[in-house]
Amino acid sequence: MNLRLLKIESARSGPFATAVFGLPETKSKWYAHCLIENPSAQIDKKLKTVQNKHPQLLNIINSKHRFLHFSFPVDENSDTYLPPYIEKFLAERADRFGIEIKNYIHPRYLLKNDYGLDMREVQLMGIVNVTPDSFSDGGRYLDVKNALSHALRLQKEGAGILDIGGESSRPGAAPVSLEEELKRVIPVVSEIRQRSKVLISVDTTKSGVAERALLSGANWINDISGFCADPEMISVIKRFQSPVVIMHMQGAPRNMQDNPVYENVCLEVDDFFTERIAILNNKGIDKIILDPGIGFGKRLEDNLDLIRGAALFRRHGYPLLYGTSHKSFIGTITGKPVEERLAGSLASLIPLLLNGVNILRVHDVSATKDFIRVLAKIRD
Repeated sequence: MNLRLLKIESARSGPFATAVFGLPETKSKWYAHCLIENPSAQIDKKLKTVQNKHPQLLNIINSKHRFLHFSFPVDENSDTYLPPYIEKFLAERADRFGIEIKNYIHPRYLLKNDYGLDMREVQLMGIVNVTPDSFSDGGRYLDVKNALSHALRLQKEGAGILDIGGESSRPGAAPVSLEEELKRVIPVVSEIRQRSKVLISVDTTKSGVAERALLSGANWINDISGFCADPEMISVIKRFQSPVVIMHMQGAPRNMQDNPVYENVCLEVDDFFTERIAILNNKGIDKIILDPGIGFGKRLEDNLDLIRGAALFRRHGYPLLYGTSHKSFIGTITGKPVEERLAGSLASLIPLLLNGVNILRVHDVSATKDFIRVLAKIRD
């Protein structure tokens, strides 16, 4: 479907800062999403009135003090692909609030298969930590044989990509040397590649590890520093032209949870993405995945806002990756220890799936796969 995308923009200081994109959420339906920053009471009330009249057409996903997020099926018969009631609602208020409506092309990742995965479907990234101190499974897969067995099991359960990490990024974690990280990661990457064609991502902030991993058969580099930690990382990626994950983190793992502060976490993370994308694009790097960094220098309310506001980051036209699996914010809400957070992890995925997130980084691939299948069937 060659869908023209609608984008609604205004000055950030105004009452609107919104983005609407039509993206496939199921095989049979296309939805547009709208995210409004600091909605007025009038806007909030009007949209809820529309929802009451058209409950099957308008879904208000979140209506909090910071964001109003709603979605609706696109209308292929409309010039703007907006249902008439939404188009009328926005048009009537365009002059008053300074909204500018433009048509945009399809997101680049739906046109090109530069990532090795079909981004029209939700993809699962299975976690393989080869560390002694990761928060969820530290020490369990330090042995190459155990790591290989775990990786191949995750692939069999439905992981489209495996994320191999040799340096813990849990809060308070100390950095490891280049030599130690290479010793942990490279043998595992090599063994997986000898036995499988599954996509391999390596979670590292070091250019030396990234280079050796890509030479050993890895496909992606997942840099939790957003390419801020090692100035040589960009040159390595440019040489190999591999897909890269840009993640947002306030501080470093050893101090990121000391006292994170945001005025508006979604807009600040979005500004970070805008800056990093421009830097990478200027270096000829365009195979980018965006990760807002749940739990990396974030308070409970920041994590929840980033989950609610995921639609905002789709405006960049790159795939979105979220990792909520077993993280501490779920323990804060439920009171459960890390090994008992599967139910909370799955619950956190519902708004992400509604927002059109493309990749979910998870520990429990089989359970997550079943969860997505059932949810998709219900929505169809």
